[in-house]
Amino acid sequence: MELEYKTLRDEIGHLQNQAARILEVGLVLASSIFTISYSTVIQAESQWIVLLSPSFLLIPLVYLILDRVRTTWIIGRYIELFLEPRLKLHWEAYNRYLRRGTRKRFSTKFALGTIMPLIVIQMIAPVLSLTSGVSDVRLWSGLSVVAGVIIALELTLLRRFLITEEDVAAMKSAWMEFRKKKK
Repeated sequence: MELEYKTLRDEIGHLQNQAARILEVGLVLASSIFTISYSTVIQAESQWIVLLSPSFLLIPLVYLILDRVRTTWIIGRYIELFLEPRLKLHWEAYNRYLRRGTRKRFSTKFALGTIMPLIVIQMIAPVLSLTSGVSDVRLWSGLSVVAGVIIALELTLLRRFLITEEDVAAMKSAWMEFRKKKK
C-alpha cells in the first residue's frame, strides 16, 4: 500500500510536469508562428492567416492540459479517500483544509493558470492579424468569431474537467464494489 501511495504521488508529479511541458510547447509554437509570419518567408497577403492560426492550433494543447489536471485531481482524491486513512497519512486532507473546504479546488486554479497563457495568445492572434493588412475582411471576421467561440468552449471545458461531489460519490461506490469482488 505504501508503494501504491508513492507511485501515485510520483504520477501526480509526472502529470503536472506534462502540463507544464505542454504549455511550453504551446508558447514556443505560438512564438514561432508569430516570428515566421513577420519574416519574409510568408507572403504579405497570407500573413494575416498565419497570425490568426494560433487561435486554432492551440486547441489540442488546452485539452491535453485540462486532461492532465483532471487526472491529477482524481489520483489526489483516491489517495485522500482510500490510501491515506489506511496509512494514517493526512496530506490530501490537510491540503483541502488549507483551501478551506471541499468547494475550493486547487485543480481549477492550476488548470486556469496553466491554460490562461494559451487562451491569451488565442485572443491576441486575431488582433495581431489585423496589423498585417487583412485581404479578406469577411473571412477574417468569420474566423475571428470562430476563434472567440473556441475560447468560450475551452473555458466551458474547464468546467467539464472538474470533479463534482457526485463524481466523488461514484468513485467511492466503484471502489467499494471493486473491493467486494476482490474478496
